[in-house]
Amino acid sequence: MLRVALLLAAIAANQASNSHETRGRVVNISGEAMSGVTIVNMLTGEQVKSNQNGEFVLLKAGDFVRFSDPGYRPVTKSAKDLLLDSQVTLKRDAQALWAPPTCSTVQIAQPMTGEWMQFALPPRVRLRHGHDVDYQTNFVCLGKACLGHGFGPLWSSGFPPRGVLVGLSDLQERNVQYRPDVGLQGVEYRATHSDGTSMRWVGVFGETISYEHAPKAAAELFDKIIDSLCWREKR
Repeated sequence: MLRVALLLAAIAANQASNSHETRGRVVNISGEAMSGVTIVNMLTGEQVKSNQNGEFVLLKAGDFVRFSDPGYRPVTKSAKDLLLDSQVTLKRDAQALWAPPTCSTVQIAQPMTGEWMQFALPPRVRLRHGHDVDYQTNFVCLGKACLGHGFGPLWSSGFPPRGVLVGLSDLQERNVQYRPDVGLQGVEYRATHSDGTSMRWVGVFGETISYEHAPKAAAELFDKIIDSLCWREKR
Protein backbone atom coordinates (compact mmCIF):
# COMPACT_ATOMS: atom_id res chain seq x y z
CA MET A 1 0.00 0.00 0.00
CA LEU A 2 2.86 2.35 0.81
CA ARG A 3 4.35 1.86 -2.65
CA VAL A 4 0.98 2.55 -4.27
CA ALA A 5 0.55 5.73 -2.21
CA LEU A 6 4.04 6.92 -3.15
CA LEU A 7 3.36 6.19 -6.84
CA LEU A 8 0.07 8.11 -6.75
CA ALA A 9 1.78 11.03 -5.03
CA ALA A 10 4.51 11.10 -7.68
CA ILE A 11 1.92 11.06 -10.48
CA ALA A 12 -0.03 13.88 -8.83
CA ALA A 13 3.14 15.95 -8.42
CA ASN A 14 4.07 15.38 -12.05
CA GLN A 15 0.60 16.39 -13.24
CA ALA A 16 0.70 19.51 -11.07
CA SER A 17 4.08 20.43 -12.55
CA ASN A 18 2.86 19.90 -16.11
CA SER A 19 -0.26 21.98 -15.51
CA HIS A 20 1.63 24.91 -13.98
CA GLU A 21 0.22 28.19 -15.24
CA THR A 22 2.32 31.05 -16.52
CA ARG A 23 0.86 34.41 -15.55
CA GLY A 24 1.95 37.98 -16.15
CA ARG A 25 1.14 41.48 -17.33
CA VAL A 26 2.13 43.42 -20.45
CA VAL A 27 2.74 47.18 -20.38
CA ASN A 28 4.27 49.87 -22.61
CA ILE A 29 7.29 51.95 -21.62
CA SER A 30 4.97 54.39 -19.82
CA GLY A 31 3.72 51.55 -17.63
CA GLU A 32 0.27 51.53 -19.23
CA ALA A 33 -1.49 48.19 -19.64
CA MET A 34 -1.53 46.76 -23.17
CA SER A 35 -4.56 44.73 -24.20
CA GLY A 36 -4.76 42.40 -27.19
CA VAL A 37 -1.06 41.50 -27.15
CA THR A 38 -0.40 38.06 -28.67
CA ILE A 39 1.35 35.75 -26.21
CA VAL A 40 2.61 32.36 -27.41
CA ASN A 41 3.98 29.41 -25.50
CA MET A 42 6.75 28.49 -27.94
CA LEU A 43 6.89 24.90 -26.71
CA THR A 44 3.22 23.96 -27.08
CA GLY A 45 1.95 26.61 -29.51
CA GLU A 46 -0.69 27.72 -26.99
CA GLN A 47 -1.70 31.31 -27.82
CA VAL A 48 -3.63 33.86 -25.77
CA LYS A 49 -4.29 37.61 -25.77
CA SER A 50 -3.72 40.00 -22.87
CA ASN A 51 -6.92 41.42 -21.34
CA GLN A 52 -7.84 45.08 -20.79
CA ASN A 53 -5.57 45.17 -17.74
CA GLY A 54 -2.66 43.75 -19.74
CA GLU A 55 -2.90 40.45 -17.86
CA PHE A 56 -2.52 36.99 -19.38
CA VAL A 57 -2.58 33.35 -18.34
CA LEU A 58 -0.94 30.46 -20.22
CA LEU A 59 -2.33 27.17 -19.00
CA LYS A 60 0.86 25.15 -19.39
CA ALA A 61 4.42 26.06 -18.58
CA GLY A 62 6.90 26.37 -21.45
CA ASP A 63 10.59 27.16 -21.69
CA PHE A 64 10.03 30.36 -23.68
CA VAL A 65 7.11 32.75 -24.13
CA ARG A 66 6.89 35.29 -26.96
CA PHE A 67 5.04 38.63 -26.79
CA SER A 68 4.04 40.45 -29.97
CA ASP A 69 1.86 43.40 -30.95
CA PRO A 70 1.78 45.39 -34.24
CA GLY A 71 4.09 48.40 -34.12
CA TYR A 72 6.01 47.09 -31.11
CA ARG A 73 9.30 45.22 -30.97
CA PRO A 74 8.49 41.60 -30.01
CA VAL A 75 10.00 40.18 -26.83
CA THR A 76 10.76 36.58 -25.86
CA LYS A 77 11.09 35.69 -22.18
CA SER A 78 12.09 32.46 -20.53
CA ALA A 79 9.60 30.96 -18.11
CA LYS A 80 12.25 31.35 -15.41
CA ASP A 81 12.53 35.09 -16.10
CA LEU A 82 8.74 35.45 -15.92
CA LEU A 83 8.70 33.80 -12.50
CA LEU A 84 11.22 36.37 -11.28
CA ASP A 85 9.45 39.33 -12.91
CA SER A 86 6.03 38.73 -14.46
CA GLN A 87 5.75 42.22 -16.00
CA VAL A 88 6.77 42.48 -19.66
CA THR A 89 7.43 45.83 -21.34
CA LEU A 90 6.99 46.34 -25.09
CA LYS A 91 8.51 49.30 -26.92
CA ARG A 92 7.24 50.96 -30.08
CA ASP A 93 9.61 50.48 -33.00
CA ALA A 94 9.08 51.32 -36.68
CA GLN A 95 11.53 48.52 -37.56
CA ALA A 96 9.67 45.85 -35.59
CA LEU A 97 8.30 44.24 -38.78
CA TRP A 98 10.40 42.96 -41.67
CA ALA A 99 8.36 42.84 -44.87
CA PRO A 100 10.22 40.86 -47.58
CA PRO A 101 8.77 41.42 -51.08
CA THR A 102 7.05 39.02 -53.43
CA CYS A 103 9.61 37.49 -55.78
CA SER A 104 10.09 39.14 -59.15
CA THR A 105 9.20 37.22 -62.30
CA VAL A 106 12.71 37.99 -63.59
CA GLN A 107 14.95 34.93 -63.26
CA ILE A 108 17.94 35.34 -60.94
CA ALA A 109 21.28 33.72 -61.75
CA GLN A 110 21.57 31.36 -58.77
CA PRO A 111 18.40 30.99 -56.69
CA MET A 112 17.93 28.92 -53.55
CA THR A 113 14.25 28.03 -53.32
CA GLY A 114 11.96 26.36 -50.81
CA GLU A 115 8.22 26.00 -50.41
CA TRP A 116 7.61 29.75 -50.13
CA MET A 117 11.04 31.30 -49.50
CA GLN A 118 13.50 32.19 -52.22
CA PHE A 119 17.02 33.57 -51.89
CA ALA A 120 19.69 34.88 -54.28
CA LEU A 121 23.09 33.23 -53.86
CA PRO A 122 26.28 35.21 -54.55
CA PRO A 123 28.47 33.97 -57.43
CA ARG A 124 30.60 30.88 -56.81
CA VAL A 125 28.70 29.93 -53.65
CA ARG A 126 28.26 26.17 -53.48
CA LEU A 127 24.81 24.87 -52.56
CA ARG A 128 24.24 21.42 -51.06
CA HIS A 129 20.83 19.73 -51.07
CA GLY A 130 19.33 17.13 -48.78
CA HIS A 131 15.94 15.50 -48.32
CA ASP A 132 13.86 13.07 -46.31
CA VAL A 133 10.30 11.82 -46.62
CA ASP A 134 8.82 14.88 -44.94
CA TYR A 135 11.28 17.70 -45.67
CA GLN A 136 14.02 19.09 -47.89
CA THR A 137 17.14 21.08 -47.01
CA ASN A 138 19.64 23.46 -48.58
CA PHE A 139 23.03 24.25 -47.06
CA VAL A 140 25.68 26.88 -47.74
CA CYS A 141 28.90 26.54 -45.74
CA LEU A 142 31.95 28.72 -45.19
CA GLY A 143 34.63 26.98 -43.18
CA LYS A 144 32.95 25.09 -40.35
CA ALA A 145 29.92 27.41 -40.24
CA CYS A 146 26.81 26.59 -42.27
CA LEU A 147 23.60 28.34 -43.27
CA GLY A 148 20.73 25.87 -43.21
CA HIS A 149 17.42 26.24 -45.05
CA GLY A 150 14.74 23.62 -44.50
CA PHE A 151 11.12 23.19 -45.49
CA GLY A 152 8.33 20.65 -45.42
CA PRO A 153 4.97 20.00 -43.71
CA LEU A 154 6.64 18.63 -40.56
CA TRP A 155 9.83 20.65 -40.69
CA SER A 156 9.24 23.30 -38.02
CA SER A 157 6.72 25.31 -36.05
CA GLY A 158 8.66 28.38 -37.20
CA PHE A 159 10.06 29.05 -33.73
CA PRO A 160 13.67 28.18 -32.90
CA PRO A 161 14.25 25.14 -30.68
CA ARG A 162 14.96 25.78 -27.01
CA GLY A 163 18.70 25.21 -27.34
CA VAL A 164 19.08 27.95 -29.95
CA LEU A 165 17.95 30.66 -27.51
CA VAL A 166 20.04 29.60 -24.52
CA GLY A 167 23.22 31.47 -23.56
CA LEU A 168 22.81 34.41 -25.93
CA SER A 169 23.56 38.11 -25.53
CA ASP A 170 22.33 41.18 -27.42
CA LEU A 171 19.20 39.33 -28.57
CA GLN A 172 17.24 41.26 -31.20
CA GLU A 173 13.82 40.26 -32.52
CA ARG A 174 11.49 41.21 -35.35
CA ASN A 175 8.27 39.89 -36.76
CA VAL A 176 8.36 38.81 -40.40
CA GLN A 177 5.48 39.55 -42.76
CA TYR A 178 4.39 36.34 -44.48
CA ARG A 179 2.99 37.49 -47.82
CA PRO A 180 1.69 34.08 -49.01
CA ASP A 181 -0.82 34.11 -46.12
CA VAL A 182 -1.42 37.38 -44.28
CA GLY A 183 -3.06 35.44 -41.45
CA LEU A 184 0.31 33.97 -40.47
CA GLN A 185 3.45 35.70 -39.29
CA GLY A 186 7.09 34.74 -39.09
CA VAL A 187 9.80 35.46 -36.55
CA GLU A 188 13.40 36.62 -36.66
CA TYR A 189 16.06 36.33 -33.96
CA ARG A 190 19.62 37.68 -34.07
CA ALA A 191 22.14 37.43 -31.26
CA THR A 192 25.74 36.85 -30.21
CA HIS A 193 27.08 33.71 -28.53
CA SER A 194 29.42 33.89 -25.55
CA ASP A 195 32.37 33.04 -27.83
CA GLY A 196 31.67 36.11 -29.99
CA THR A 197 30.16 34.21 -32.93
CA SER A 198 26.76 35.12 -34.33
CA MET A 199 23.39 33.43 -34.80
CA ARG A 200 20.31 34.31 -36.84
CA TRP A 201 16.98 32.54 -37.24
CA VAL A 202 14.13 33.37 -39.61
CA GLY A 203 11.14 31.07 -39.52
CA VAL A 204 7.53 30.59 -40.55
CA PHE A 205 5.43 27.48 -40.06
CA GLY A 206 7.01 24.71 -42.14
CA GLU A 207 10.07 26.66 -43.32
CA THR A 208 13.18 28.18 -41.72
CA ILE A 209 16.62 29.54 -42.54
CA SER A 210 19.26 29.93 -39.87
CA TYR A 211 22.88 29.77 -38.79
CA GLU A 212 24.65 29.40 -35.44
CA HIS A 213 28.17 30.04 -34.18
CA ALA A 214 29.20 31.84 -37.36
CA PRO A 215 32.38 33.95 -37.25
CA LYS A 216 32.30 37.42 -38.80
CA ALA A 217 33.10 36.51 -42.44
CA ALA A 218 30.59 33.65 -42.50
CA ALA A 219 27.88 35.71 -40.78
CA GLU A 220 28.29 38.49 -43.37
CA LEU A 221 27.88 36.02 -46.24
CA PHE A 222 24.91 34.30 -44.63
CA ASP A 223 23.22 37.63 -43.81
CA LYS A 224 23.56 38.72 -47.42
CA ILE A 225 21.71 35.57 -48.49
CA ILE A 226 19.00 35.86 -45.82
CA ASP A 227 18.44 39.54 -46.60
CA SER A 228 17.64 38.61 -50.22
CA LEU A 229 14.51 36.74 -49.05
CA CYS A 230 11.43 37.09 -51.22
CA TRP A 231 8.14 35.17 -51.15
CA ARG A 232 7.26 32.92 -54.05
CA GLU A 233 3.83 33.36 -55.61
CA LYS A 234 1.12 30.88 -54.64
CA ARG A 235 0.88 28.08 -57.15
